[in-house]
Amino acid sequence: MQEWDHRAITELGVPERVLMESAGRAAARIVHALFPRGRVGAAVGRGNNGGDAVVLLRSLRSWGREAIAVPVGADALPAELLHGWEIPVAKEADAVSVFRDCAVVVDGLLGTGASGPPRPPQAECIRAMHAAGRPVVALDGPTGVDLTRGTVEGEAVRAECTITFGAPKRGLLLHPGRVHAGRIFVVETGFPPLRAEAVGAGVITAEWAASRWKRLPPDAHKGVAGRLIVLAGHNAVGGAPIMCGHAALRTGAGTVRIVSHAGIRVAVAAAIPEALFSDREVDDVAELARTASALVAGPGIGTDEAARDRFGCTVLLKGAPTLVAAPGAPVLANITGHSGVGVGGMGDTLAGLIGALMARGLPPADAAGLGIYYAGAAADRLGRGRPILPRDVAEMLPNVLGQSVEVGGLDFPEILLELEEAV
Repeated sequence: MQEWDHRAITELGVPERVLMESAGRAAARIVHALFPRGRVGAAVGRGNNGGDAVVLLRSLRSWGREAIAVPVGADALPAELLHGWEIPVAKEADAVSVFRDCAVVVDGLLGTGASGPPRPPQAECIRAMHAAGRPVVALDGPTGVDLTRGTVEGEAVRAECTITFGAPKRGLLLHPGRVHAGRIFVVETGFPPLRAEAVGAGVITAEWAASRWKRLPPDAHKGVAGRLIVLAGHNAVGGAPIMCGHAALRTGAGTVRIVSHAGIRVAVAAAIPEALFSDREVDDVAELARTASALVAGPGIGTDEAARDRFGCTVLLKGAPTLVAAPGAPVLANITGHSGVGVGGMGDTLAGLIGALMARGLPPADAAGLGIYYAGAAADRLGRGRPILPRDVAEMLPNVLGQSVEVGGLDFPEILLELEEAV
């Protein structure tokens, strides 16, 4: 992000003031839409983040809103950003009482260039914001959160929402930074096109998913929808291939064949009668694999020597957020879903979903990205705060696959169109 900002200013001649004006005014529109009444207070730092906050306050004043600033590390606001507007200024020592009288407080202390724990007086101001008990909106990122790693080493702002400029910062998506960021708005502020080679990671958005979702033609049959093989393992974990196969069928695989030990044949037939079954000790697994569109190997397969093989492949790392990495491509971060999916068997369900997408002809990285996106979307649709089983997610998949679903807590530039209408 810093390189992108530097290139805009030094190579392409975009004045720094233009970027600051765009950022501050865009942030003001969001604050005004989310908190339409009451005084707006801001903790104003000495750098560009503070400049964004000044433009925000000035814009709100020009729209008739009450505003007040608490400069931190300075006695006054930069006159060149006020454009003749008078904004009341309070002392740092009075920050708690000032912020308590506001409807919302803006964190404009430190931006992307900051590193390490906040030092005095920024640390004291963070404590004052929290003590005031008012919702906080962070500009670019909550002060105290490392916007690269998402780590928190000292005092850190806990924001109701974060308005970040140009692109989402990685640290806003990684915990504990994700918790501190709240709802995230990403706004365009006049940056030039981003060089493709400069992108190390990206977010799986509704637009990304829509561009890669592969719809079946009206005359499609089960062969077109794909033939998936699930190569499974031990009798003791016979539920794993069942959950995998169930999710694959719910995703739309044409046929699903479970290849496992004979001991789970009856259980598979009872749980998913739509699936085929082959005995891995009797049938020619290699020949079966040659007839398949895709193969999922692993549900319940174990970790003994017989279960090992090594590939340079696409990797999905489940977590908060879940990451998808593939050779020669940016890492993808998913932000759908919630902690309710953290139960045993969810990985087997996800494997079946991804396998079915690969059977449709999607490359592994796209299938993995779409799989985790729609699995999370299904969990979001089921709701937070209630127990969720893998089968619940599988049953919900037909309701979200291929649909434009709300991405949990992250809003991209199109949100500004709605906000401008509201303003």
